[in-house]
Amino acid sequence: MAGRIARAKDVLAARLTRRGVPLSLLTPLGFAVAPSFVTATTRGAVAFVTGGPQMAPKPVLHLAQKEIRMALAKKALGWGVVVVAVCSALAFGLRSSAEPPVVPPPAPQSVAVDKAPVPKVPKVVVGKGFAIAPVTTDLQRRLIRDAGPNSSVIVLMNGTGLLKTNNTLDVEAFNLGELSKGFKAFPAQQGKSVAHFLVHYPSGTWDSRDGIRIINFTLVGTAREHGFVPGEPTGSYHNASFEFDKYIRPLADENGAESEEPAVGDARVRVYPVRTPLSRALTTADAVVEVFMPLNRADKALPEDVVTSARNATEKLKLQKGQRVIVRYTRARNGGQGTPDHIVDACRQWAKDAGFELVYVQG
Repeated sequence: MAGRIARAKDVLAARLTRRGVPLSLLTPLGFAVAPSFVTATTRGAVAFVTGGPQMAPKPVLHLAQKEIRMALAKKALGWGVVVVAVCSALAFGLRSSAEPPVVPPPAPQSVAVDKAPVPKVPKVVVGKGFAIAPVTTDLQRRLIRDAGPNSSVIVLMNGTGLLKTNNTLDVEAFNLGELSKGFKAFPAQQGKSVAHFLVHYPSGTWDSRDGIRIINFTLVGTAREHGFVPGEPTGSYHNASFEFDKYIRPLADENGAESEEPAVGDARVRVYPVRTPLSRALTTADAVVEVFMPLNRADKALPEDVVTSARNATEKLKLQKGQRVIVRYTRARNGGQGTPDHIVDACRQWAKDAGFELVYVQG
C-alpha cells in the first residue's frame, strides 16, 4: 500500500506541476497525513493480517489481497528457479560420479621395424680356365661392354685352351660341369639378371670365326640354363706374354669386394677409384679417368679445361704420386678408328705432369 500511495503522490505532483500548481500549495490544502489517518490505517492492517473484523472498504481489501498474491507468486517463482538449478547440479554430479572416468588412450609405442638385410655380395668363383665375378659398381658396368643396371655377373674365360687349332675345339677345355656349378653360386632373377662374357684369346685366333661362334653359343646356352639373360660374348686378343692366371689373380683378394667406387668430377672429366677385386682385374690400375669432352685428331695436347677438371678430380680423390691410371676418352665423330698416337702422347704427358703412371688409353 505504501508503495502505491507513494506512486500516486508522485503522479499527482507531476500533473499539478504541468498545470502550473506549485507543490508548496499542497500543505495548506491539508495534503499532510493526519495522525488519525495513520492510526486508522494501522488498525486496519492489523485486522487484515490477524483475520479480525475488517474495517476497510471491500475495494481496498480486494486490492490488498491481489498485491499479496502477486508478491507470493514472485517469491515462489524465484524459489522454483533456485530448486531447479540445485537439482540439475545434483543430477549432473551423480551422473558424473556414476560414469567411469575417461582414460586417455595409451600413446602408440614405436615398433622397431626390422630392416631388410642388405644382400651379401656373392664371392668370386674361380675354376680351371674361368672365373665368375659379381658386377656391383658403376665403374664395373662402364668397363664391361654393353653392361647396364641389370648386369649381374661376368664370366672371364681363358680361350687359349679352347681351340687346339683354328679349326679344332677342345670340348674338355670348356669344363662345363664346373662352369655350371659356378653359375649356381649366383642367384638370378629370371629374365632380368644379365650375364656377360669376356674370352681372352691368343693373337691370330680371330681367323677361326666358326670355332669362336661355337664357343659363344656354348657360353650363352649355359647362362640361359641357369636363368640369366646372356650378353653377347666379347673377345680380347693378346700376345704371347698374356697369362690368364695372373690376369684373374686380383679376384682371389676379397679386400674391397663390397666397396663402392663412386666417381668424382664434372661434365668434362670424371675419375673413378678402383677398389673392388673385379675392377682391379679389369684395369690393373688405381683409378680410371674418363674424358667426356670429345677429343679428335687435331688435338696435340689435352685441352686446358680438361686438364683442370682432371686435376681437381684426382686431388679430391687424393690419388698419390706414382699411382696407375687408365684414360678413357670420347672419340670425336671424325676421330676415325683406333686411338691416334698423338692422343696417347697427350694423355701420357698429362699423366707425367700429374705424377701418375699411365697404363693405357682407350677411346
